Parts: sequence; structure tokens; C-alpha cells
Amino acid sequence: LCVCVCLVPMNIEGHNGSLRRQKREWILAPKILKEGQDYTTEESVVKIRSDKETEENITYSLTGHGADKDPKDRFQVDPNSGNIKVNSILDREEIAQYKLFGVAKFPNGSRAEKDITIMIRVKDINDCTPVIKVQQVGRVSEHSNQGTVVMKVIATDDDDNTTENAWLSYRIDERSNSGGMFSIKPQTGEVRVAKTTLDRETKDTYKLIILASDEGGKPGGNTGTGEIEIKLTDINDNIPTLAKEMYEGSVEENTVGVEVLRIQAVDLDMINTENWFAVYEIVSGNEGGYFNISTDKKTNEGVITITKALDYEEIKALNLAVKVKNEAEYNFGSSMSITGASGSKSYPININVVNQKEGARFKPSVKSVTVSEEKTSISLDKVITTYAAIDSDTLKTATNVRYAKLKDEDNWFSIDPITAGIKLNKYPDRESKYLVNGRYYAEIICISNDIPSKTATGTIVIQVEDFNDHCPTLTSTTRTVCFGDNVVYVTAEDEDGFPNSAPFTFEVIQGDSKEKWDLECRLYLETTVLLRHQGSIWPGLYKAHLEIKDQQGTSCSEPQIIDITVCKCQDRTKACLSRSKSKVTFGAGGILLMLLGLLLLLLVPLLLLICLCGSAAREFKTIPFEAKEHLILYHTEGQGEDKVQRDFM
Repeated sequence: LCVCVCLVPMNIEGHNGSLRRQKREWILAPKILKEGQDYTTEESVVKIRSDKETEENITYSLTGHGADKDPKDRFQVDPNSGNIKVNSILDREEIAQYKLFGVAKFPNGSRAEKDITIMIRVKDINDCTPVIKVQQVGRVSEHSNQGTVVMKVIATDDDDNTTENAWLSYRIDERSNSGGMFSIKPQTGEVRVAKTTLDRETKDTYKLIILASDEGGKPGGNTGTGEIEIKLTDINDNIPTLAKEMYEGSVEENTVGVEVLRIQAVDLDMINTENWFAVYEIVSGNEGGYFNISTDKKTNEGVITITKALDYEEIKALNLAVKVKNEAEYNFGSSMSITGASGSKSYPININVVNQKEGARFKPSVKSVTVSEEKTSISLDKVITTYAAIDSDTLKTATNVRYAKLKDEDNWFSIDPITAGIKLNKYPDRESKYLVNGRYYAEIICISNDIPSKTATGTIVIQVEDFNDHCPTLTSTTRTVCFGDNVVYVTAEDEDGFPNSAPFTFEVIQGDSKEKWDLECRLYLETTVLLRHQGSIWPGLYKAHLEIKDQQGTSCSEPQIIDITVCKCQDRTKACLSRSKSKVTFGAGGILLMLLGLLLLLLVPLLLLICLCGSAAREFKTIPFEAKEHLILYHTEGQGEDKVQRDFM
């Protein structure tokens, strides 16, 4: 194909009515050349020409990539004729389009025309083979459902992707697809699971050969091959088992914190994952809490340790049952088949207790003795109890041992170092602060005379019976009552315990007091009584004498006295009002009034003098009747108005 430069003449009317020629333009259509074809023998593939060459010699040249720029000299123009020829075979995959500029110059080097753009497009041919990206790896869980997408194969074709030369179709080389486990979607290259029997424990990696063909897979197209890798990820589809059906171990008595036995789990799932790590459980035989089982993460073994000492004389063997499972929940995917033993299986573990030479021990480990706090019933020289240790092997009273106190906070007793007889050092006091719920706790130690010596510890509990050695007393001897109320709540307490304490009996001791008080009891109040005044009480101080008896009739030798203060109270808080204090100041107004009073006193004598000297004195008349004192009887009685009432605060 050759496109020439055309000269387009245009005539227009001038100002004087004559026709003149307009400047001609370059006109050039794009040129399409087919890649791989040899155009080097052709004289030209395109030609440029300027209409100025009729006037003067024109020299033609080319600029742009493919001419004077890299890749240089791929296109060449004849400077005289303007014929453009190709010097090499074109490759679209290298450069799909060339943009050149045609230049026309006069002999003096000036441009005869504007540079013309020459577009040369290279037409694609199917000369490239599809390339599959290397080292493509996909992952999918074992026992996945059919149709599960594993991965998408990536392939490229350097041909024009707008043509079928680059339209790819995929397929699997079935020779590499063992068992037909996978399929591929031809149009997209998606690899999918074809069968649900994928088992990582049987085969964990698949390598597939993929064929990618252009032209949509039509015959005659180019085909490229490549390998992809599919790795199966693990699911917890295997139930762990133990390496042996039965285990046996031994442990010495009186030992704690030592390893007794190790048991090994077997699991086909991927090691060092939650699907492989074992969790052990003792399901029976450990009701006494003697053993603990844990997992050694390095070996996945179950480690049985003893946490509570065993006594050979009591237990000679223990039969444990152990189960094992994984940290992760079981997951069998789309396959319901289970590899391994039943999940409910338990394994027998026999532990034998080994006897060892033991020292003495206290049996029972806690001994209780009851005493009374009544002094007449106790002798400090008498043994209240004997707390001797026994030989752990013979279960008889231990010999070749000695005894001592290990804990006796208030020095209540002493112990015979040979016989373990216990005597009191002082009379027990049930109200002692060292008692807990009426019990005094102490510890005794038994020490063997062997070398090295062995020790045993026992607890002695002295239960103190209560004796009625305390009388009930008031919890508070002062009370405040608001004016207008005549009721006082009175509460008593007793340091003795039941039955030598509440409920209490209250009685008012009137004596010589003029105040009359009554008692009101409530059935639900065992320690409190209502003290009510028989009349109205004015603000002031009052006293009430009470006799209070406990349940056994014991009372204090002297009556209990309670001081009662009656006062005016605030309406809301019922608290006594404080006495008000006033502050008097003498201001300027007071001084002025005082001065005015003095002036009036000075004027009074002057006024009297004027009256005596005037006519008013001469006109003074005597009283027409005799002035005498008279006493008038009104026959009325009552409180005088000048009586002042004291305010008792």
C-alpha cells in the first residue's frame, strides 16, 4: 500500500474580483504494515511530497523514533523523491506503532512546509506462544467440597490482546492430574477441586502441567505449557490415640511434685499445630486429686505428676483412666470418614504406691478437747488430754520421739515431751481475743530422735464452754430526746454466749426519783426495750435506773444508770438546737439619742421654774376628795406574767 501526498488546490475570489491560489496542505493517511513481512525490497511504503518543489528544489527528511532516533534507520526517505522505504523486518511485539515526521526544506535550510505526521502501524500476526507464570502455588484444605476454587492460573501472550491471537484457553495435562482430583475452567484458568477425597495424610502436594493455547484453543494456534503446585492444608480429621493400650507406673508414698509417668499420643495431622497438640484428661480413678496430667509441647507426651502425697498403708495402687483429644475441634470436611480410634475411648493407667520408711504422724491430724471457763471445774495440774503421734508403718504409738509446742499464741498450755500429755497454764477465758468461734487453735510438733530427724505436725483445738461470768450492761449510758417525745430506746449487751446472754429482762428502779418511767418490750427485740415517761417532760437532764438480767437471771450488782437529755430539736434532723448568741453594738444613732435625752433633762427644771412663777401656780386647785390607798380584790388566780421559764439546752 502506498499513500502519496496530494496537493489540494482551492480558488477563492480576491479583493479585486480576481482569483488567487491558497497555500496547500500535507494530507497523509495512516499506513499499516504487517509484522514479519519483508518490505525491504519495495521501493517505498509511503511517499511524501510538497507542492513547493515546482517553485524550488525541495529536500525531504524524516525525524522520530525509527528514523533519526532509536531504533535508528528503520525507515528511510529519499531526499529528492520523498519515497519512504523500510530497511528491516518489523516486529509488533517490539513496537506496535511508529510516529514519524516528514520534513521539507529549501536549499537554504528553511522549511518549505509544516512538518507532516506519518503514522505507521504494525499489524499483529500470531507469532507469540503463551507463557505460564512460573512458581505458581495454590492451597486448599483437604476434604474440600467439589467445585472449591483452588487458584487461578496466570498466563500471558505478547500478541495483540484485542485479537484472538492473545485469547487463551486452559487445560490440564491429565498425565499429571493423578486420580483426576482437579479441573480447570478453560476460559478463566480457575483450578477447582474435582473430587472430595483429597487427603493430606496420603498426599500433601500435587504438581499439575497446564497447557495454555491462543486463538481460544482452536487448532493451529500456539500452545505454552507450565507447571503449578497445589498444597493441601491440614484439618483436624484424625483423632489422636496413645502409642500403647495400657500404661503402668509407680510412685513412692509421701512424695509430691515428682513426675510419675509419660504417655505418648499418636496423631497423623500436621505436627506442631493445634490439630496435632494433644490434650490429656484423667476421667476416673483420681477422685482424691492425687495426680495431674499436662502436655509436653516439645514431645506431645502426657506427663503425669503427683500433687498430693499418698500413704502406702492406706492406698497401695490406683487405677486411672485417661482420654486424649486435640486442642482444635475435630473437622472432617466433606468426608464423614474418621481416621483413628473412637473419640470416647479411654486408656487404663495403673499406678503402684511404693512403701518407704516413714516417721511418726498424728492421727487424727486435728484433735479437739472441751474445757469450761468455770474455774471450780478445772485444775491446772491435771492433764486435760494426751495427743501422741503414731508410727506410720505399725500404726501404734510412736516411740523414740519427743514433743514440743509449735504454735501457742497466748501460752495456754504445756506438753510433756515424752508422753504428749497436755496441761493448762491458765484458766481459759471464752472472751479471749485469741479464740475463733469459741475455739483456741494451737500446733504440736513431733520430732524423731533419728539422724536426720523426721517431724510431724498436729493441731490441738481447745473448745471453751461458756460460763456465766459477765452481767448485761448498757451499750450507751447517755441518750438525747427531742422535746415533745417521751420514748427512749435502751439497748444492753453481754459478753457471754448463749444461753448466758440475751434475751434480757429489764426493770426500772424508781427509788426516790420523782420521774416515773414505764418499760415497753417488743417480742422481736431481745436486747432492746422502750423506756417511756409517764407524763410530759420539759427540756432538761433526767436519770433512769435500770436492772438488766440475762437469760439465766444474772444481773450486775449495781443498777445501770442512763442519763437522758431533753432538748428542742430541728424539725428535719431531730438534732438539738444550739443556743443563739446576740451581739450588741452602739452606733452613731444611739449616741445622738443619748445626747437628746440629756438636753431634755436639762430643760425640765427650767420649765418647772416658769410654771411656778407664772399664773398657772396661782390658779392651782386642791383635790376635792381625800387621797388614800385602796386594795382591790379581783378573785383571780394563775401564773404571773413576770415568770421567766428556763431553757434547758
